[in-house]
Amino acid sequence: MFQTLSRSECLGLPFEDRSSQYASPQLTPHEIRLLKLLADGHSYRTAAAELHVTTHTISFHLRHIYEKLQVRSKSEAVSKGLRTRLIE
Repeated sequence: MFQTLSRSECLGLPFEDRSSQYASPQLTPHEIRLLKLLADGHSYRTAAAELHVTTHTISFHLRHIYEKLQVRSKSEAVSKGLRTRLIE
């Protein structure tokens, strides 16, 4: 019977879809495992040994993680991963 209106609808303002702005990035399971290892203090070399890959592969995945999370460093990636609850 009654319809709840958003503030913008009440004010006659155009609706802006901001869902994509707050959506968490989609990391692959391998990227999430790597991010967890980095959060636990692993270096590129120890993370590579743990995942049975080369350090080159770690760098490759990190570039994609940085791009998806829109960060520029390992510490920023870990911080954002924790903030957005991609990792715990």
